Amino acid sequence: MKPIKEFLSELVALDVKLWTEENNLCCDAPEKVLTKDILTHLSDRKAEIINFLENIQFESIPKRPQNYEQLPLSWAQERLWFIDQLQGKS
Repeated sequence: MKPIKEFLSELVALDVKLWTEENNLCCDAPEKVLTKDILTHLSDRKAEIINFLENIQFESIPKRPQNYEQLPLSWAQERLWFIDQLQGKS
């Protein structure tokens, strides 16, 4: 049996979306993607998938300190500012 991460990665490649709602496993997939084999694996590994999804740890993006100076604009932001200055509010 494949490791859970490998199995879920294959599902992501097939554009299958999984999530949990009140300890239920929910699934959304394009038409004809969920074969009998995939559905069997999902059913057999349901508890393992729910446990994996509920224990994923995400790193949050740290907030900019309040006393931090204004950040410089990116090249794209500078370009948009320049076009706005030329054309005015349009």
